[in-house]
Amino acid sequence: EVLTVKYEKEHQLLSSVVPQWHYRIARPCKQLHESGITPEAYHCLLALLWQDGMTMSNLAQLARMSRQQTTKVVDRLIRGGFARRENDPADRRVIRRRTTDYAREYVENFQRQQADYYLIPYCADQM
Repeated sequence: EVLTVKYEKEHQLLSSVVPQWHYRIARPCKQLHESGITPEAYHCLLALLWQDGMTMSNLAQLARMSRQQTTKVVDRLIRGGFARRENDPADRRVIRRRTTDYAREYVENFQRQQADYYLIPYCADQM
C-alpha cells in the first residue's frame, strides 16, 4: 500500500504521457516503417525537400548524421523512388541529390494523415 501511494503520482503522469507518445511518435513511426521508410530516411527526405539539390556533405551536416550513414539512407531513398542523383552542370565532380514528385506527394500525404493524429489528442485536452 505504501508503494502504491509513493508511485501514484508517477503512474498518473505516465498514464497521461503514453497516449501522447503513441499518437505523436509510435503511430507515425509505424506508418513510416510500413511504407518502407525509416525515421532517419524521412528526416533526410524532409531536409532534401527543404533544400533540394544538396551535396551529400551538406545533407549529412544538416541531418546531423555521418556521411556514410547518410549515403546509405539516400541510396535507399533513391531505390524507393524518393530521390535521384544529378550532376552539377557547373562542376561535373559534384553530385546533387534531388527529390522526385513521388517524394513530395508522399510527404504531403503523410503529413496530412499525421495532422489528424496530432489534432485528436490536442482537441481532447482542450475540452
